[in-house]
Amino acid sequence: MTALLESSKIQKLFDSIAGRYDFLNSLLSFRLDADWRRKSRDAVLEGGERTVLDLGTGTGKFIRSFLGKGTWQAVVGLDFSAGMLEVARRTLPETVSLLRGDFET
Repeated sequence: MTALLESSKIQKLFDSIAGRYDFLNSLLSFRLDADWRRKSRDAVLEGGERTVLDLGTGTGKFIRSFLGKGTWQAVVGLDFSAGMLEVARRTLPETVSLLRGDFET
């Protein structure tokens, strides 16, 4: 039960900062966040992948880094924050499936 309460608090926090999250992430990381996403993407791509699943997708910036690197049969982002998914829906193509859920439960 405690984990659910903590999850709810974290969810509300992310909902409250969703509109400013990308700016804050960039500012607080000294703009290194884009490089981290690129390096992470390149580290997981081996070639021939057809799907992308991003757990904890947030505003979808990691997904966006994959979109230009291939032709995807399916691209799915999962996040428990409705606010973050709302931002992602405004910035990602309609072909990306965005789901609300908690991958830890």
